[in-house]
Amino acid sequence: MNPDFRVHVDFFDHFKAIKLEKQLGPEGVIALMRLWAWTAKNRPNGVLSGMDGVDVEIAARWNGKQGAFNDVTTALRLLDFVDGA
Repeated sequence: MNPDFRVHVDFFDHFKAIKLEKQLGPEGVIALMRLWAWTAKNRPNGVLSGMDGVDVEIAARWNGKQGAFNDVTTALRLLDFVDGA
């Protein structure tokens, strides 16, 4: 378990963060940070193997339309699916 995770001071000005907010609202950015926090605690290697899209959205505490968080974060390459994980 990692006790913390680091976010660069320019994160909110990065084009991917801006696009995420435009597409999902501030809730999308918060969900991404919640997913990072959950991952630091539960999957410190960053690999979410064994989790499906619903599991990822639960870990992120995404309450929007099901699948939207995964669709947008993978399209923006904030999350990558590799070998089914």
